[in-house]
Amino acid sequence: MQLEIYSTMRYSRIRDDWARLYDLTPEVSPFLHPDAIHIAYRYFYPYYISRKTLPCFMVFKDNGVARAIIPFLKHRSGQLQLFENVNGFDESGFVYDSVNILPDIFSNIKKGGGL
Repeated sequence: MQLEIYSTMRYSRIRDDWARLYDLTPEVSPFLHPDAIHIAYRYFYPYYISRKTLPCFMVFKDNGVARAIIPFLKHRSGQLQLFENVNGFDESGFVYDSVNILPDIFSNIKKGGGL
């Protein structure tokens, strides 16, 4: 499988895919519901001021269809961390359509692909 990987800082760009994947992700946290992520993203600005970091989303596509999305915080140094502990939003995780995609995702992240 050849995954296309890209990143975006705009939640509006991945909102529909996030909602679809949220419904497919097994045992997903309610804090990853599209409305919860939207609120955390929308009120992110004060966190940016204090921590000098930006939210971004790593999107994994196969044949043009989003298979997984991982929210990250991207620090000025280039360091990435899972989107968590932001303005009281203390949840980390990601959405995906099948556990079969997970080895490919982690392999790509380990190689430094995507961002």
